[in-house]
Amino acid sequence: MRKWSAYVLSAGWFAYTVLNLVLSGEWALWLLPNLVPPLAFVVVPPVLALLGLAVRGARWVVTVTALGSLVLGAGQAGLNLEHQDSPVPAGAIKVVSWNTEAWHLSGDPDGFYRFLQAQDADVYLLQEYQPADQSITRALAGIDETLIPQHLPGYRAIAVGELLVLTRLAVTGIRPLPAPPPAGAPWRYAYDTVKSLRVDLNIGGHAVSFYDVHIPVPIDLGQSPLSAGFYRAIGDRAAQRDAQWSALAADVAANPAPILLAGDLNSTPAMGELHRLPGKLHDAAPAMDTFYPGSWPRGTALWRLDWLFTTTGLAVHRYTFTSPPGMSDHRLQTVLLTPGGSS
Repeated sequence: MRKWSAYVLSAGWFAYTVLNLVLSGEWALWLLPNLVPPLAFVVVPPVLALLGLAVRGARWVVTVTALGSLVLGAGQAGLNLEHQDSPVPAGAIKVVSWNTEAWHLSGDPDGFYRFLQAQDADVYLLQEYQPADQSITRALAGIDETLIPQHLPGYRAIAVGELLVLTRLAVTGIRPLPAPPPAGAPWRYAYDTVKSLRVDLNIGGHAVSFYDVHIPVPIDLGQSPLSAGFYRAIGDRAAQRDAQWSALAADVAANPAPILLAGDLNSTPAMGELHRLPGKLHDAAPAMDTFYPGSWPRGTALWRLDWLFTTTGLAVHRYTFTSPPGMSDHRLQTVLLTPGGSS
C-alpha cells in the first residue's frame, strides 16, 4: 500500500466517525452512511493501524488517526461491556418482544401460535403482526380469532394496526401513539400512523406500562438509489420517524409508572435518534450474556435493530436473543424481570 493511500483511508474513516457523531439523527440523508454495521467502529481502526505499520513514512500518522477513530467510535459500536449475572427469582415476569414479519402468512398459522405458546410468556409485544395488505388482513382476522384462544387461552389480545399485545395480566389502560385512530378510520390508517402501543398492566399490585414499538424503516428498498424517488422517500420517512420518536419520547417522559419499552426501533447503536429517548430508560443489555447483542438479520445479526429498555421500578434478571428457524428475519427478545426493583 502506498503512503498516500494509507493517509486517505485512515483520514476518511476518522472523518466518517466524527461526522456520524455530529450528523446522525440530525440530517435525513445521513441515514445512508448510518447503514454501516456498528461493529465496524471497533474493527476498522485496528485494521487501518496494522496497514499503517506496513507503510514506511506513514506509520505514526496512520496509527494515531486510527487510535482517534477507535476512541471516538467505540461508544457507537453497541458493545455489551457491562454484563451482570442476576439470579432469577420465583415468580419473575416473562416478556417476549418480536418483529414477526407477518410470519403466519407462511401457510402455517397453527405453527406460529404453537411457537408463541411454547414461549409461555406473560406478555407478548409483537410487531409486524399484520401485513400492509388489508385484504390479507381481513382474511387473517378470522383465523386469529380462532387460534389465539385455542393456543393462548387466558390471554387478552390488544391489536392496533400492525401491533399486537397479548397478555394474561390485568389490563388497566391502552394508549395508541401518537394518537388513537379517529372513529371510523380505515384499518390502513392505524397501520400507517400508530407505531407505538402502550398497554398499562397490573402486576401483583404494581402498575407497569409496556410499550410495543415499531419505528418505520428509514429507506425504501423497493426503489433504486439512482432514482429521485429513493431520496424523496428518505425525507418522507425521516419525517415519519421524527413524528413517532417525538410522540413516544413525550409519553415516556410524562409517564410516572415503571416502564418496559421494546420492539423493532429500526435504529442501530450508531444512530443518534436513540438519544431522543428519555434518560430514565436503561438498555437491558447488561443482563445479556453476549459481547455484541445483534438482532438482524437473524443469521449474521450484524445490526441491532431490536431493543428493550426499562426504568427504575423494574429489575431485569435475564435478557436473551433467540433465532427461531425459518421464521422472521428478526431475532426474538426475551426478558425475565420483577417489579419493585431497579433496572
